[in-house]
Amino acid sequence: WGCSAGGLDLSDGATRSQVLRSGINSPSLVFKPNALLPGTSYEFSATATASTGGASSVATIAFTTNSAPTGGACSSDRSSGNALETQFTLSCSGWSDTDLPIQYAFEALLLEGVKETPSVLCPLGVYSTCSTLLPSTSQAAANAGTPSPLTLRARVADYYGAFAAPVSISVSVTQPVLTATKIANLEKSMNESAISGNPAESAVVMAGLASYLKGASVTAVDTATRVSLRRSMASTLQSYLSSRKLGTEELQVRLPAEMVRSAAQMDSSEGANELDAEVRESIISSVETLNDDALNTFSDEISTNLVSAVGGVVSSLQNSEDNSGASGQRT
Repeated sequence: WGCSAGGLDLSDGATRSQVLRSGINSPSLVFKPNALLPGTSYEFSATATASTGGASSVATIAFTTNSAPTGGACSSDRSSGNALETQFTLSCSGWSDTDLPIQYAFEALLLEGVKETPSVLCPLGVYSTCSTLLPSTSQAAANAGTPSPLTLRARVADYYGAFAAPVSISVSVTQPVLTATKIANLEKSMNESAISGNPAESAVVMAGLASYLKGASVTAVDTATRVSLRRSMASTLQSYLSSRKLGTEELQVRLPAEMVRSAAQMDSSEGANELDAEVRESIISSVETLNDDALNTFSDEISTNLVSAVGGVVSSLQNSEDNSGASGQRT
């Protein structure tokens, strides 16, 4: 294979390793995601040579890559509020593209250790506005009453899925004290939203409760409440998996993958018994279901969330073993 237009030197090994998934001599030329520049005209040639006699022939193919939407902006109607209480309205305007309709998705970036993990607020769709609660962060939960920064992100794409560079929106969230009544109301909202056509809201509440449990001390939330919430999260996830209709990967796989990560997310130093045997079994069952889903493309986000969920189960098993001496639980 060779490239005669578009600026790719396929004779260079370093270039090939950066842009190709296939070999230079394979029958098909397969590119890595985002390897080709948007709005660029390319021409590629394939030379086929007979194994005997050395006769050869050349065929070419030319195309122009799609360009992402341009010229717009995205913002929030407020800069601060309480996690899981304040309604934020995120909106985008001014975006243009020839391949309509333009699509919008909104996410929160939750800090997990040193890595920010995207959490869906409103899944990809034609609506340029997203009204949503925001999840708590572990930092906010550990410092209740003190505003903590949270980065939101808008993703804008054309009809064919060409995404513009993500637009970051900076806000701050404060973790209010969650009384038993507030927790019960959030738990009810989480359960009902999962099966009433608003799974994104259910995922937001679940992520917020998981961050709260991870950041809050055991004295603030007792073990019985923690175990009950974990069971409710696992049950909500199973309800969504059993009731979801065939749709996009984002709704079919990515959103429940975030939910299963939240259900298994805990502070191992304080949550040794949060995931009991029933919850662990439910989480692993959900991971298996999502892993086998036909729409699963094993994107970085999906894979990270599924592995994180399994890690939470393994951590819980080890902590249970350390506390009880029951080595059989590790298996």
